[in-house]
Amino acid sequence: MKVFEILRDDVQTVSEEQIKDRLSKFDWLYEYQSDSRKVSRGARELELLENLVYRLWKQNPDRAIQLWSEHCPGAAAGVVPSFIFRLENQDK
Repeated sequence: MKVFEILRDDVQTVSEEQIKDRLSKFDWLYEYQSDSRKVSRGARELELLENLVYRLWKQNPDRAIQLWSEHCPGAAAGVVPSFIFRLENQDK
């Protein structure tokens, strides 16, 4: 499914399980692809994931941080990811 198709839908309807599934299937090494289209697609998918985790964070901060920490390589357990603050500022 393409990012614009997902964004067209109401992202509020994406469940916690769907977010968890997307996080577990995401190619965290997309930046190392030799195909620039795959790199662009990975960047868009990461932006979407960050937005989905942010929406979950607004409802249940502890669970959102836990999911991110479990699935994102290099994420520190219990630490709020920086994209949360960026997206929160964009909401204002």
